[in-house]
Amino acid sequence: MLLSATRIGVLCLVLFSSQAKAGYNITDDTVFYGQSPPVYPSPNGTGIGDWADAYAKARALVSKMTLEEKVNITISIPQGEDHVTGCEGRVQAIPRIGFPGLCLADAGHGLRNAELVSAWPVGMSAGASWNKKLALQRATGMGAEFRKKGVNVIFGPIVGPQGRIVKGGRNWEGFSSDPWHAGQFAYETIKGLQGAGVIASVKHFVGNEQETRRSTSTFFYEDENTTQAISSNIDDKTMHELYVWPFVDALHAGAANIMCSYQRLNNSYACQNSKILNGVLKTELNFQGFVVTDWGAQHAGVATAMAGLDSAALPEGGDFGTMLWGLNLTLAVQNGSVPETRLDDMVIRTLAAWYKLGQDQDFLEPGAGFPADHTLPHESIEARDPAYDDVLLQGAIEGHVLALFKTTTASLTMS
Repeated sequence: MLLSATRIGVLCLVLFSSQAKAGYNITDDTVFYGQSPPVYPSPNGTGIGDWADAYAKARALVSKMTLEEKVNITISIPQGEDHVTGCEGRVQAIPRIGFPGLCLADAGHGLRNAELVSAWPVGMSAGASWNKKLALQRATGMGAEFRKKGVNVIFGPIVGPQGRIVKGGRNWEGFSSDPWHAGQFAYETIKGLQGAGVIASVKHFVGNEQETRRSTSTFFYEDENTTQAISSNIDDKTMHELYVWPFVDALHAGAANIMCSYQRLNNSYACQNSKILNGVLKTELNFQGFVVTDWGAQHAGVATAMAGLDSAALPEGGDFGTMLWGLNLTLAVQNGSVPETRLDDMVIRTLAAWYKLGQDQDFLEPGAGFPADHTLPHESIEARDPAYDDVLLQGAIEGHVLALFKTTTASLTMS
């Protein structure tokens, strides 16, 4: 064993020395780009199964839109710039054709930055209960509150990260580090949320295992030299059997939206990774809904569109004329860099999700109960329902069972 290890060490040293003599000196990680294989073109949604009616309606509506109107569906007014609602992202309305727009909002354990809503058990607590019925009830009640506030898309549930890194900043949102367990709870949660008429945005696809260096250094803090996001390098077997598995359960539950993640995946940013979006999600899994980026996770314009991103509803910044899409996407279609058929598919997928959840009927104006500033006069909408008080209580109790067991065991051991 020692001899084999020594031989390997000598071999590595010889190879390193040979590269050094040849003047091969790696000074940055761009040399590793391209390890994620390209998969093009981005497949159009087909409207199979129970998506058929929604796709027919979406195609009819898109046929009435101008190029600029279609581009507007792919972007939104980001939080902070929207002075009307508190939505994290709001797709503007197109009154001419009767489209009211969309409100997208956060969701770890209830509607963030809102009044008269509940603080629901976090994902980790729901998973710790091992109670799928309770998870369904939790999601149904939470979804009802989002709907009462006029929120079309809820950013949840989260099934990536898997929780592989103990200090992962997103672990509390997830259900489990076990892919089967996470998938089972994702299934129930999506059934509950979408059963209430709210589009579930399942995140993050895939490999988002840590918050540290999850994006470029220039997005989160000032830095003269841009540092790229960390890369989650995952082989194909591990990808399918561990990381993708819960998303399969999510799609079986009918998930209408998937959120791509911040970090690079095999050295290609996840929101412009054609292998993952075009290849795995839209071809292998035949996903019919739309893909949305996380806040600031879009780092290119044409490349993201061609790789399978459908909605940059959380742009990194800038106005319509300077953001990566907006006017730039309009120009890209006009000059042929992005086929208009790709743009049409992006919009059809988004509107099909809207139709599939019945949001074209009996749904509040986007963000109507979710004001931008609660300190100013506004109409308050009570979203809480006393019928779910017991679900909130049981969620708190059952989510603490494992922690209590560990504490009790430790106490007995110490005594």
